Order: sequence, then structure tokens, then C-alpha cells
Amino acid sequence: MSTQPVVPPTPSTGVLTWLGIDIDTFVADLQKRRPDKSMKLNKALAENLLQIHPLLRPAFKQWWETDEIPDMGSFAGYTANDLITGARGTIKFKPTGLFLMLTTLITDPDKGKDQLQRLIHGVIHVPEYEW
Repeated sequence: MSTQPVVPPTPSTGVLTWLGIDIDTFVADLQKRRPDKSMKLNKALAENLLQIHPLLRPAFKQWWETDEIPDMGSFAGYTANDLITGARGTIKFKPTGLFLMLTTLITDPDKGKDQLQRLIHGVIHVPEYEW
């Protein structure tokens, strides 16, 4: 008989309170949307998406459920449409990257604008799972 205390297992995932699904379901759904990407990359993307700015979460949820990106207004002078279509000389973001970039534009507008310019001019390469 062991004298060590029994420690109950802790769940490896929690509920995405703002999205309403757990992380494993979220990763599996990302894998279905991005079958050409590894599970490891999709898990990393899911973890990044959990950190999107709270102002963007209703729009993300709408996109997640309908595949339509709603009008969200302008952040540091850029709209979702600018970033998705490549308007105003930006690169064309995928929806997941859009929400990550908009988060940066909200939380640190100067950094976000700098990253956009550096991406446009090929000065930096950002791992695909992030954008």
C-alpha cells in the first residue's frame, strides 16, 4: 500500500468560455479547416487564438460558426476587409491570422503597424500558424 497521497487527474483542456467548446474540439475543428497543417501547428494556433482581444471574440465566434467575417470597424486605421483582401497594400490574411493581427493592432497599434509594413515588404517572415 502506497503512502503517497492520491492526486486527482487534472484535465488537459478547459472550456473555451467565450467560444463554448473545449480546446480539443477547437483543435480538431481547426484540423478539419486546415488539413494540410500538422496537428502541432493547429494546436499552437488554437492556443494563440485563445488570446485574441475580448473585443474581437464575438466576431471570431460569428466567423467560426458561419464562415463570414463581420464588419468590426477600424483598428489603427485598418479594417478586417483591408487585411483579408490585401487592400491598401497589405498582405492577404487568412481569417485566423486576421484576428491575431487585429489583436496586435488593438493592444499595441505601433507594433501592429510596424509588423504589417515589415510583412508587406518581406522584411520579416512570420510562421504560418500565426498568420
